[in-house]
Amino acid sequence: MPPPPTGRTAPSRRKTRSSSSGTAGASGCLPEHTLDAYALAIEQCADFIEPDLVSTNDGVLVARHENEISGTTDVADHPEFAYLRTTKTIDGTTLTGWFTEDFTLGELKTLRAVERIPDSRPANATFDGQFEIPTLQEVIDLARSSRTCDGKVVGIYPETKHPEADGTLGEPSPVVDDAHEEGLLVHPYTFRRENRFLPREYRIGTDPNAPGDLEGEIQAFLAAGIDGFFTDNPDIGHRAVEKTTAH
Repeated sequence: MPPPPTGRTAPSRRKTRSSSSGTAGASGCLPEHTLDAYALAIEQCADFIEPDLVSTNDGVLVARHENEISGTTDVADHPEFAYLRTTKTIDGTTLTGWFTEDFTLGELKTLRAVERIPDSRPANATFDGQFEIPTLQEVIDLARSSRTCDGKVVGIYPETKHPEADGTLGEPSPVVDDAHEEGLLVHPYTFRRENRFLPREYRIGTDPNAPGDLEGEIQAFLAAGIDGFFTDNPDIGHRAVEKTTAH
C-alpha cells in the first residue's frame, strides 16, 4: 500500500483542473457555508465542496466557519437569544459572542446567514438574512443530488472545527472506522509543528511558537487508521509516514 499523501494541496481527481471549490463553496459570490453557495459552486464546475463543521447543543453538525457566529449570522438581531451571549476561550483565544454549542438545531434554524467579510465582499452582504444555516446532512443530500460539470458525483471534504476542548489529543474515537465502513477516506488537516497548534501532550516547552513534537502527533493519527493528511511541514510528515510504515 502506498504511503498516505501529505502536503497542503488536496488530493486531485483529475490533472486538468482544480478539484476543489475552496473552503466554503462559491463564497466570492454568496455568503459562505450556505446551501446556495455550495450549489453555485457546483454550477461553476466545482468537483468538491468543503463545509466547515461545528456542533449544536443537541449534537447536530452544522456548516459554519467557526462556532462563534456573531459575524456569520443575524443572531444579534434576535433578542430572544441575548441571554446566550457569553465569553469563552477557543483554542487559546478569548472570544465574546454566541456559540453554536449553546443552541439547539431548532434555535439555529431560526437564524439567517450574513456575509462574514462585508467590507471585502459588499455585494455578498446584499444577501444577508436570506439563507438558513445548513446541517451536514443537508449538504450531503445536495451533493448526492448534484453532478459535476463532467457528470460525476460531487465530493464533500468536511472540516470539523474546534473538536479537542481541554487541549489534549484524547483517545481515538470510532470515527475513522465508521468512515471506512461507509467507503469514505479520512484526511485530517492541518498539522503544524508550533506548540500553539499541537495537543498538550505533544508540546515542548512553554513558548507557543516553538516547535513541538509534530512527528509524534502525526504518528498517533496514522496509528488510528487515517488515509492521509495535510501539513505545513511535509518533511516532518514524510518522516512520520516512513517510521510508521516501517513497523
